[in-house]
Amino acid sequence: MTTHLRPRFQISLDLEVEKVVEVFTKEKNRDDKSCSLQIFDDQIELRIRQEDRHFWSPFLRLSIIEESGVVMLRGKHGPNANVWTMFTALYAAISIVGVMALIFGMSQLRLGQSFTGFLVAGICALALFIVHLAGHWGRRKAHPQMLTFHTCLETLFDEHILSFEDENKDT
Repeated sequence: MTTHLRPRFQISLDLEVEKVVEVFTKEKNRDDKSCSLQIFDDQIELRIRQEDRHFWSPFLRLSIIEESGVVMLRGKHGPNANVWTMFTALYAAISIVGVMALIFGMSQLRLGQSFTGFLVAGICALALFIVHLAGHWGRRKAHPQMLTFHTCLETLFDEHILSFEDENKDT
């Protein structure tokens, strides 16, 4: 498992783009599928079935790309839109308060007053770190469902997969 909050991967297939879309369309119309699918031209979105979803449930966005005669599925896992918005708002709010506190602390330093602004800025830095850790914890909770997506893709394209690459290799 990588340290990235939105893991990415790429699958090379020995199929044509139309055939890949056809496979996804057939899967979408099945009743006993393991994931729900939405198809948008060259974009596919996989979600966990409604009855299996929880707060941290991920989705998988796939782009179908053809390069040099090889069709690739580029995938990026992500959290539910509400979770993503919540984390973005928390990062923004804490960062703004932290910067304001840092400016206030610099003013206090120049005026020879107590350094309460720096204390608040330090608390904001700690809060940002805690929010970041919460994101990693949520990703860990979503990991089994991320594996469900990979199993679904392996089942759909089993004999047509040429390669599978993790694009988040830590260097």
